[in-house]
Parts: sequence; C-alpha cells; structure tokens
Amino acid sequence: MATTFSQLQRYGRIYSGGKVAVSADGALLAAACGDSISLVDLATGRLLLSVGAEGDEITAFAIHPSLPELVLAGSSRHLRHVRYSAAAGSSEQVRAWRAHKLPVVDLAFERTGTLAASAGADGAVMVFDVAKGYATHVFRGHDGVVHRVAFSPASSTRLASSGADHSVRLWDLASRECAAVLSAHVGAARALAWSADGATL
Repeated sequence: MATTFSQLQRYGRIYSGGKVAVSADGALLAAACGDSISLVDLATGRLLLSVGAEGDEITAFAIHPSLPELVLAGSSRHLRHVRYSAAAGSSEQVRAWRAHKLPVVDLAFERTGTLAASAGADGAVMVFDVAKGYATHVFRGHDGVVHRVAFSPASSTRLASSGADHSVRLWDLASRECAAVLSAHVGAARALAWSADGATL
C-alpha cells in the first residue's frame, strides 16, 4: 500500500556551529550561522530574522538580558550593536566599533545590559559601554587566547574569564585589577557558568 506525504513546513539552515543563546523571555533562540545570527521562534521553530553584516563571518555574539538587542563580533574585528524586531522581521545597526587586535572569541552582557565584555584571541579581556560604543576597561593577564567571559549575575563589577593558558581569572571592574587566578585546570577551560547568587563559579 502506497503512502503519500505532504510538506507542512520547510526548515532552512539556521546554525553553522558555535554559540547559541535564548532570549530573556524564552521566546527566541539565537544561533550563529555564517555571517549572521539566526533568530528562531522556539514555539514554532520558524526562522524569524537573520541579523548580521554580509561577508563578515560571525565569531561571537551576546543577546541583551532584557531588550531586543545584540552585540555581534565578526572576522573584521568590528563589534556591532544591533537592535531588532522579531515581529516585524527587521533590524538596524545602532553603531559599530573596532575592538581587539585579533578576532573576538566570546561576548557577554552584564545583568543590566549596560556593559558587554569581550574575550580576544589577542589575550585581552575588554569591557565596553554598549550604548556609547567605547571601552571602559582593558584587562591583560592571560597568556594566549581568551576563550570565555562571564559576568556574575549578582554583581556588574565582577567578571570571569578563561584562557588557553589553563587559567580562570576574576576581574574587579571597580578596582580595575585581577582579584583572583584559578590555575587548577590541566587544560583550557572552554566554558564558564556562575550560580544564580554569584557565589560559585
């Protein structure tokens, strides 16, 4: 007995590897896909919008903790602050600026969305005022590529970073100093996660 099928939905390419993130309201999935970020409706699986700069391969991104905004980094080493409307299927670049000397590997917002931190292949950790597009802090101490950055959910002045030198560093934005170095790893720490109260990393 022959069986026939009809197509209900067609899904295109939405992900090419690397980071994925969920919006604060849990409605959207953001995923890197070549030179853009795919914004996908988690309820339907439908691609709502692609955000990026044509020809500038995405190397890192962070989704704002409360607003429909992203910060993107591309192979051009530019950071781009983008505002989007998933409902309208549109986006606009608010500003762009050059950051690291080598590609940006990771980006993270702090809890209010005012600041974003970047991890660079040049060994630097940088912090930016996103609304104004300038660096507020530059931290050096890692020997080699910085893989991850993560702000404490309990404090906008406490930032963690991990690098190819097998260390995890805690930075204090208020004092502009390295508050601690965790060096017990036998390999590179490629992921960082804080507990909800910011007491444990």
